[in-house]
Amino acid sequence: MIKKIMVVAAMGASVFAFTGCKDNPQTPTETTTVALSSTESTAAEAETTTNVIDEAAAQLISLEHAGLEEAEVAFKKLEKAVEDGIDVIKVEFEKGAENFVYFINQSTGEIVKVEKQLIKQ
Repeated sequence: MIKKIMVVAAMGASVFAFTGCKDNPQTPTETTTVALSSTESTAAEAETTTNVIDEAAAQLISLEHAGLEEAEVAFKKLEKAVEDGIDVIKVEFEKGAENFVYFINQSTGEIVKVEKQLIKQ
């Protein structure tokens, strides 16, 4: 994709340079417009909108959903992962005898999945 963008930029610069070299300003000039395909523009937009939610935000989302405060829990894991084909931040923490695992969508902040288990003692 980067090569395609470079080619488009080079073509645009060439057209601009050649049209500026003409001596007669009344001679019509030919311009070439190259547009990105919808898949290329969507991919470029996706690159700029990914990872909107950071780890700190994912922690807050999971704690709020669980109805807990940060001081009440012990965080075990905080990592980026893929769950059901979605880029997520996995937040794992314990409170007492309970273990919580949250999967937070990195792009939207939505809770994708919650796992809650009792810890065997």
